[in-house]
Amino acid sequence: MPCFPGCENEADLSACTKMKVDDFISKNMRYPALARENGVQGTVIITFVVEKDGSMSGIKVVRDIGAGCGQEALRLVNLMNEQGLRWTPGQHQGNTVRVQYNLPMMFKL
Repeated sequence: MPCFPGCENEADLSACTKMKVDDFISKNMRYPALARENGVQGTVIITFVVEKDGSMSGIKVVRDIGAGCGQEALRLVNLMNEQGLRWTPGQHQGNTVRVQYNLPMMFKL
């Protein structure tokens, strides 16, 4: 599986990736005003492909809770690309491969 930048040398790549992605999201999220006003909470799921070079492509919302939360989740994932954050790509039998990744984002007031 691919991992978030800074997790390459960790024993538990999955836990490190989750922690670092959650940290990135919490630092950069702007809770949509419409969602805040209407008390919208829940989980938005974004899917994307981690390319062989670590960039992300095919970014789209799989599950949206509305009130601008899906757009905010897309903005956050695109922000990773804009900031040049390159994931460590997935490996299969020693070869670098493209991997589809599903990222749940919690929106909680």
